[in-house]
Amino acid sequence: LGFNNILTHEEEPNIPQDLPMELRALFQRETQGKKSIELDSIHNVYSDKGNIVGTINFSFEDRESSGTNKLFDLSGPIFETLYSGSVLVIDELDAKMHPLISQYIIELFNNPETNPKNAQLIFTTHDTHLLEQ
Repeated sequence: LGFNNILTHEEEPNIPQDLPMELRALFQRETQGKKSIELDSIHNVYSDKGNIVGTINFSFEDRESSGTNKLFDLSGPIFETLYSGSVLVIDELDAKMHPLISQYIIELFNNPETNPKNAQLIFTTHDTHLLEQ
């Protein structure tokens, strides 16, 4: 995915300034004393000669692709489903993601080593390459 690590940090909830006053007040009451968890992805910084000379933090939500964000959002439900042997339903599995990542997710469910509890994945797709016997 292009990054080495993920860091988490707490932040105060961000209240959009363009909300109507009633909604802002409700949002403030509901989030008072609460924190949100924000993610940073850690990327290598390279010299002109291609050597790693350091790292840089990027806001995960702002700087990573929508496909990377989708994969990260799906990772919890995917692993929980495989761990518990339950059923996961995903609409448009292939949307915003590289076809090889979609294929890899399907392979996780079709492999007895990664799916010993026979979890099931039900998904819709527009990618006919994901369909086979």
